[in-house]
Parts: sequence; structure tokens; C-alpha cells
Amino acid sequence: MSILNQIAESLGLIEPAPASTPIQQAASSITETDRPEPPQGNTVSIIGNTPTREEADSPAYILTAATASPDWLLARDQYMGHLMTCATCYAPMGRYCATGADLRQQYQFTPMEPTP
Repeated sequence: MSILNQIAESLGLIEPAPASTPIQQAASSITETDRPEPPQGNTVSIIGNTPTREEADSPAYILTAATASPDWLLARDQYMGHLMTCATCYAPMGRYCATGADLRQQYQFTPMEPTP
């Protein structure tokens, strides 16, 4: 107990703390019916496997770099690698050297979805 709590108790501003902790009592009184059910429905697990076409068309499927096509990943890596090393290219202002402009165009037009 902190000194401020002790002072507040001695002045009668707050009530003394109970001898037993209510957190332990509450945790032991939880039953199986009180626990929330896991979500059901249209969920897709994409860790460790490639989703099927039906899963890819479902609204729960989110296309990210983890599920992108190898061609898109290669184009992204080449473009970003060039941007990080080129002193001429500055993407926020849309300023690119000739190589940077070509890599950006290739990255922009490469489809992210894997082909079936």
C-alpha cells in the first residue's frame, strides 16, 4: 500500500482495502458459458499456404505482400532498392532518374495477384 493510500485511509477519505483480493475470486468464478465464442464464418488462414481461388474471391481475403505474386515482389524489390540508393530519385515529389522511372512503371503495372 502506498503512503498516499495510508494517509487517505487515516483521514477517512477512502475505505480500507479488503483483506482478500477480489480479482482472484472473480477469476475462479468464470464458467465455460461466460467465455466468448471464437468467431465463426468466412475467415481465411493464409499462414503457410496459398489460398484457393474461392478463398481469394471471398471478402475475408486481403491481398498483401505476403500473398503477392513473385513477379510483383521482384518488381517491388528492384524499385525500392533503387530508390534507397539513387541520389536523383525522390518519390514523394515524383522525381525519378531514367532507371527509376522505368522501375516505377514496371512495379506499377505488375499485377499483385498470383496467377492461377
